[in-house]
Amino acid sequence: MALAAAGTVLFFLAGTWVLSQIPLTAAFVETAVVSASWTPLWLTVIVALVTGWGEETFFRGGLPRAWGRRGQAWSLLAYTVSTLFTGNAVLVLAAPILGVVCQAVYNRTGRLAAAWAVHSAFSLGVVGLVPLLFVP
Repeated sequence: MALAAAGTVLFFLAGTWVLSQIPLTAAFVETAVVSASWTPLWLTVIVALVTGWGEETFFRGGLPRAWGRRGQAWSLLAYTVSTLFTGNAVLVLAAPILGVVCQAVYNRTGRLAAAWAVHSAFSLGVVGLVPLLFVP
C-alpha cells in the first residue's frame, strides 16, 4: 500500500515536471501551483483528505457495486470525467492512474480504508511537493 502511494506520487511529480517543460501545457502547471500558493495550507490539507475519502467511498466502494459486472471500469471512467470539472488538466491526466491504483489496492486488500490511505497519501504528497518543486 505504501509502495503504491509513493509510486503514484512520484509518477505524478514526474508527469507534472514533463508538462511544465512543454510550452503548450506549462500554463496548466503554473495555474495549479499559483492556486495552491494562495490557499492556506491547513485548508488545502483538509480539503484533500475529505475529498479523497469521499471520492474513494463513492468511486471504489459504491459505484462498482451498484453498476455490477463492469462497475469498476465504468466507475474509473466516471471518476476521470468528474475531474474535468476541476479545470486542472494535470489532475485530469492523473485521475485514471490514481483510480487504477486505488482500485487495485482495494481489490487486493478488500478494504476501502486501503484506497483511502493511498488517495490521502497521494493528495498530501501532491499538496506538499508540487508547490515546492514547481515555483512559477
